Amino acid sequence: MAMVVLYTTYGIDRSLWLDEANTVDIAKSAPVEILDKLSRDVSPPLYYLLLSPWTKLLGDSETALRGLAIFFYLAGIGATWCAGVLLLGAEGARLAAFLYAVNPIVGRQAQNVRMYTLASLLASLSFALFLRIRNHQSVCTRDYVLFGIVTFLGLNTHYWFVFVLAGYGGSILFTWSRWNARKLSILALITFVPFL
Repeated sequence: MAMVVLYTTYGIDRSLWLDEANTVDIAKSAPVEILDKLSRDVSPPLYYLLLSPWTKLLGDSETALRGLAIFFYLAGIGATWCAGVLLLGAEGARLAAFLYAVNPIVGRQAQNVRMYTLASLLASLSFALFLRIRNHQSVCTRDYVLFGIVTFLGLNTHYWFVFVLAGYGGSILFTWSRWNARKLSILALITFVPFL
């Protein structure tokens, strides 16, 4: 754990780069203004809406601003472990969480005032919920509702989250025998509602 903290906090106080500064500038606005500014910036609003109260609470130093991304990075380690348990068992989950924690791309994004670690966290949560839905023989309404919420949050964090959903479509094609018409219909409905 100490290595993860060192890994994510070394050099955290360096100056912001242009995209980070733009993110902070947008997030310092009121929620209505954030949505207005993002209509011209063409970015989904969730991270900006979360960064806004974060900066009001902790300030706008480089360290404070990067803290939100680090929080999502650490939560992503846990979410990856949860998905790993469902897919690989306990030992595989530890390896998956370790690989996520030491991934240089994710680690680098943990120090950026951008939405990428939130997108990673939501992708891991989404995958864990997808596995739960796939593995249950019956329909568990809670899992479908949570999957729909995470899908909505993911699409409002980064537009590329749609590729996570496309991956599930490919998985369904290759594991067709595990799915019944009812489960597929509910999953399709829950997945497409956020697009509306």
